[in-house]
Amino acid sequence: QGVNIAKLAINFTLSYEPIATTFIGAATLGQLQANLDAACSTLSDKEQEVLQHIRNSIFLPNDPRSWEGVELAAYRKSTGASVAG
Repeated sequence: QGVNIAKLAINFTLSYEPIATTFIGAATLGQLQANLDAACSTLSDKEQEVLQHIRNSIFLPNDPRSWEGVELAAYRKSTGASVAG
């Protein structure tokens, strides 16, 4: 929709109180500068609209789904190990 998804992600993680820490990485100096600029700027009306659409349609409030433990559970299942250990 003509917006930088990385800027939306950085803005969201920095402004969403339950997220305690935000790590910003980059493969190039240009990406690092763009990420730092995103962290220090506000969203335009269009960017806010797109972020709200993403939050409402993809990351629903109070949605119990989470990535936490998913990779570990898949690994343990593939090796036959207990998920609870």
